[in-house]
Amino acid sequence: MNRSGKGENTSYQCRMGDSCGSHLWIRVHDLEDTVLKILEKLVSVQGEAEIKRKENRCRAISEITKIKEEKRILEMKMEHCKTSRLNLYRQWKEQQITKDEYIGKRDGYTEQEERHQVRMQKVDERLGQLASEQEEKKLDCDLQAYSGIQSLTKEMADELIERIDVYGGDRVEITWKFENPIQVLSEDNDLRQ
Repeated sequence: MNRSGKGENTSYQCRMGDSCGSHLWIRVHDLEDTVLKILEKLVSVQGEAEIKRKENRCRAISEITKIKEEKRILEMKMEHCKTSRLNLYRQWKEQQITKDEYIGKRDGYTEQEERHQVRMQKVDERLGQLASEQEEKKLDCDLQAYSGIQSLTKEMADELIERIDVYGGDRVEITWKFENPIQVLSEDNDLRQ
C-alpha cells in the first residue's frame, strides 16, 4: 500500500495501483484504530491462553517428572541385571552353582533386561513427544508487553505485522508475524472435542 496525504486525510492506496484494477483507499487513522483494537483483543486472549498453557504445562511437567523417574528406575533395574549376571558368572567359576543353574538364571536376567530395554525405548519416545509438545505450545511473541498501548507506532507495526490486505466492503485481513492466540485456542478446542 502506498501512503499519501497529511494529517487526518492521510490514507493508504493499494500498492498494485491500476494493475490490480482496484482503487481502494483507507484512512491511516481508521487502519491504525482497527489494528489497535485487534491487538488489544489478541493481548487479552493471549493472557487467557497463557493461563491455560501454564495449567497444561504444570500437568506436562508432572508427567515428565514421573516419566524421568520411571526411566531412572529402569536404568537401575538394567544395571542390576548386568551386575547379577556377572555375579552368577563368578559363582559358576567358583563352583558355587552348576552350569545349568548359571545358564538358567543368566537367561532370566537377560530376558528381564530386554524387557526393561523395550520399556526404556517407549519411555524415551514419550519424553521426546512431551518435549516437542511443550516446544510447539510456546508463542513466538509475548503480546502482554503491548498491554495498555494507546497508539500504534511504526516500530510496533513492523515488529508485529507481516502484511495487511484491504478489500472492498471495509474488510481488512492482517497477517501477523507471530502465532495468533485466537487460532491456538480454537485449534486446542478442536483437538479436545
